[in-house]
Amino acid sequence: MSPEPQARPLLRPAVAERLLHLAAYLKREASSGRAVTLENITDDLPDYAGGNHEGVRKKLRRDLTELEESFGIGVDVSDEGEYRLRDPFLGPDERRALFAAAAAVH
Repeated sequence: MSPEPQARPLLRPAVAERLLHLAAYLKREASSGRAVTLENITDDLPDYAGGNHEGVRKKLRRDLTELEESFGIGVDVSDEGEYRLRDPFLGPDERRALFAAAAAVH
């Protein structure tokens, strides 16, 4: 008999909100055609403002991992340091519902 898979601990509401703000921001910027860099994120999202560059970069990297593991929202980082949402394996209606929910958190 194989062991049952471990359940992931629930995210604290503040963390879930930060992750959904990040996803909504990346979606909004992608829709406008703007490439998003770490500098853009620190300028535009209060949760990533301040602190030293390396600390913010590590926080963002952890959040991107958690965003994918908890919500299935993947983000790619180009060699130029641009952050871009991966195309989800969702239909158009499902994508609209997901981003509407993320925007509603904001």
